[in-house]
Amino acid sequence: MDPFKADTFDATIWSFHFNSRALALGPDIAHQDMNFARINVLDSYLAKDFGRLVDRLGRKHLSFRRLQGRAVCNEPRLFIKGHFLWAGDELENRYPDSTFVTVVRNPAARLQSAINYMRVQPGDPGLGLDPWQWLSSWLRRSEADYCCMEMEWYSKNSSESATRCVVTFDDFKSDLQKCMLKVFKSCDLMSEKDATCLPEYLPRKHPERKRHGYTVNKSLKDLDIDETEIQTELADYIAWCRSHSL
Repeated sequence: MDPFKADTFDATIWSFHFNSRALALGPDIAHQDMNFARINVLDSYLAKDFGRLVDRLGRKHLSFRRLQGRAVCNEPRLFIKGHFLWAGDELENRYPDSTFVTVVRNPAARLQSAINYMRVQPGDPGLGLDPWQWLSSWLRRSEADYCCMEMEWYSKNSSESATRCVVTFDDFKSDLQKCMLKVFKSCDLMSEKDATCLPEYLPRKHPERKRHGYTVNKSLKDLDIDETEIQTELADYIAWCRSHSL
């Protein structure tokens, strides 16, 4: 497992921690102990440990890329993807010149995707798959927490704050080039001479995606979750997401 590939870094961290087993004790425990918006006060040491881990792995990663001749510029930057909001303050304090990028999506669609995704993950061989009802109860609350925390954290704007960039999921799907320009500008990776041109090594369009019929794809209605209630509860978040559309 390469911790610097798109979807594996935070999975690598949590797979070595007992928090990943929280759902086996029920959705209430999972909401307290496996919440990407915040961490349980008893686990407050995790944020600093996580900052140290990112720093050590990041330095080694950049060093290896230089030794292998794989750096694409003289001063390579480290890009890491994951659910890091719970450690956002620690990472910002450690790297004040960094840029944090988030991709936001309608919370109802995100919740449906998250529940179905978690259902098909390999479970404990002795316990089997997590019950649908538990997944729904846990993620309905923790995803709402994440939305509120995400809006609050990414709305911070001061001379002492790290750079923050918000991209909508719909824009990312429909106009990759404009989205990447927005991200690269926020990361200060565009020269004044080529302020409207992406580097040649970046794609301008998404590759054609081979779609297969999902074997598991329950709707929120199937899961007995009221979508209207979500839209009402998170109306401010939805409006904030739309305000960042291209």
